[in-house]
Amino acid sequence: MADTTGRVRPECTPEQVGTAVDALYTEARNRPRPEETPSWEELIEAARWRMDWYERLRVQWGRLGEWALLTGQPHVVWRAVLDAEWLASSRVLEAEADVVQRQRAAAAKAARAGAVA
Repeated sequence: MADTTGRVRPECTPEQVGTAVDALYTEARNRPRPEETPSWEELIEAARWRMDWYERLRVQWGRLGEWALLTGQPHVVWRAVLDAEWLASSRVLEAEADVVQRQRAAAAKAARAGAVA
């Protein structure tokens, strides 16, 4: 495959993606930890944040995949990037399921509390 570097968007270069991924991991490390006994709202918010974080990570891997494809990188490079993007996508889905599960648990608890009162 011919080198088509001129067609690669600037945000798709390995340098830009690396900087963005580093920023994402820094953001995750600096995120405050939940209280010892967090509320349902805090748990739901944390799961939503995690879902958004993995989606942003997936976008960065997608950008790197675009770079790999357009610059004619070896298949193993493109495949490794694609695998990382798929992993991030699966984590997005897991976090989304966690949000729904926690919302349902919170609603059930509120319904039980209302029935008791």
